[in-house]
Amino acid sequence: ETPLEFAATTGMIEAAKVTHAYNRVRFGEQRLSATEASEIEEWLTRLEERERAAGKE
Repeated sequence: ETPLEFAATTGMIEAAKVTHAYNRVRFGEQRLSATEASEIEEWLTRLEERERAAGKE
């Protein structure tokens, strides 16, 4: 299972978006714009919040 396949199984669109961006930078040798970096920070924050909320249930 690839990271992208795993991200898809989480049901969290943010996980897939972060993974897509990572793959593009890591393997596509592209840079993130400042806007993209900011969006990724927001997505990671949302993922962390969901993880914390899931742990409290």
